[in-house]
Amino acid sequence: MNTYIKRLIGSLAVLLTLFGCVAPVGAQTYLTATTLNGAITSTSATTLTLTSASTVTTTTLLFVDRELMRVTAINGTTISVIRGAGGTRADTHATSANVLIVHPEAVVNGFANEEPAGSCTAANYPYLPLVDVGSGFLWSCRSGVWKATSSQPVTYNSFLTGKS
Repeated sequence: MNTYIKRLIGSLAVLLTLFGCVAPVGAQTYLTATTLNGAITSTSATTLTLTSASTVTTTTLLFVDRELMRVTAINGTTISVIRGAGGTRADTHATSANVLIVHPEAVVNGFANEEPAGSCTAANYPYLPLVDVGSGFLWSCRSGVWKATSSQPVTYNSFLTGKS
């Protein structure tokens, strides 16, 4: 391969990484958590308020009490969402309920036999933990083995950051 083509491919890879189209090789992004700043009292509500929305984007999902929500707009800490995403059920949620901010690549569904099993290499997964919308468990790759914990992200902050 000539030098021009190698440079072109290298430049394209850098641009795609910078613009979020490709995760950098070996990069690890741990999911973050916040809480609701006000209850969601209706299953048809399409807006909610978070305590912090600093890592929320229109490409992330919110996971609250086993309900997955797709973010459609952000105005400060007020978030517009589509409820019951990924086959989950829209539900009501209490003030201060834990909210996990999830990248779509981190979603699995244990009911669809997507639950991780066996050995793993954390560097092969750009986002951890994996969020099982079927069971509500969070899955992380620890010491080369998949380990699960409850879906309470704020209670399990050490689990979110990859610490044992």
